Amino acid sequence: MEVSSPPLRQQGQQQAQQQAMLQRNPVAVRSARRGLQIWPSRLSIQATVGLSGRSERALRVATSFVARSVSTAHFYCRQDPARYYQDYFAWRPIFWWLRQGMTIELDAAARSTSANIFGLAHQQADFHDAVGSITGHSGGLPSGLPAAAPLPAAAPLPAAAPETASRQAGDLAFAGSALDDGLAAILSREVAPRGRNRRVPTKALLVVRNGELAGEAYAPDFDAATPIIGYSLAKTLCNAIAGRMAETGHLAPEERDLCAEWRSDTDKRRDISLAHLLQMTSGLEIAETHSGYDPVSHMLFLSRDMGEFAARSALATEPGRRFDYTSGNTLLAARLMRDRLGGDHAAVLHYLERELLAPCGMEN
Repeated sequence: MEVSSPPLRQQGQQQAQQQAMLQRNPVAVRSARRGLQIWPSRLSIQATVGLSGRSERALRVATSFVARSVSTAHFYCRQDPARYYQDYFAWRPIFWWLRQGMTIELDAAARSTSANIFGLAHQQADFHDAVGSITGHSGGLPSGLPAAAPLPAAAPLPAAAPETASRQAGDLAFAGSALDDGLAAILSREVAPRGRNRRVPTKALLVVRNGELAGEAYAPDFDAATPIIGYSLAKTLCNAIAGRMAETGHLAPEERDLCAEWRSDTDKRRDISLAHLLQMTSGLEIAETHSGYDPVSHMLFLSRDMGEFAARSALATEPGRRFDYTSGNTLLAARLMRDRLGGDHAAVLHYLERELLAPCGMEN
């Protein structure tokens, strides 16, 4: 079971808005019996050759990544799926050739998204209000999922000047009137649209100076209310939850002996602390290269239990000696926090809303 960017709010009339969005873009989207098909492959290839197990897994990683990301971007963030794919995937070298045979289908009624590469690999992501986009599941959703519930409205940051009416600079929207020319130029450059096959363009940029909002800028079709997928920004949220759980007595940063898989008397992984996981110094050998072949890619997009996958990793260096960025550390910390809060999704989301989001005025 894999969950991507779980939303915590109901989105009202999303399905009607998404259907209208798809219909407005006939170039990128065309009607299909099975739903809505985007980016039909330029090459129609029937695979007649076998793949090695390693290559087949890499293609499954790619299709899972695309299906889940496009699903979340469209059904939750209400972004145009073709534009999202172009902005986020098309510039990546591996997708430059994969997209020649990539077919992605959206079914608006079922809220499902499927990705297929050359007929060799196929993954489907299904969107659910309580948890977001899920791939690789069979037998339904995990038990104990809460219904999405509204939170108190977020309190905005104070503006840097009394006048807060938005103004336009080209096709970029700015909020606040106290922007100096230098800051305005920087914001304009960073959110400006870019050409095809370029790296991900910035969609939203805020500048906070001395605790006050000095300026913000958004790319076309984006504004302060547009949801954007956070990806690894969730690591910061995970650390914030850990800090709050330490304050409420649910865990301690220096505690060790964290995983049942490590409880042999001779297992040196017992020396890994929660602080090591949060600071990326656990010493675990679980590389993250985003190649599709690396362990983290398999953990995130093919494993049914990501925490268990990470817990099986060997120890490469002594805990605390070396910084090594890997999502495996975060997944292990998240599993520990989930277990301390009761062991189910509902308990985690309720704690997150009550102890962190609501006090901070965060809506999702």
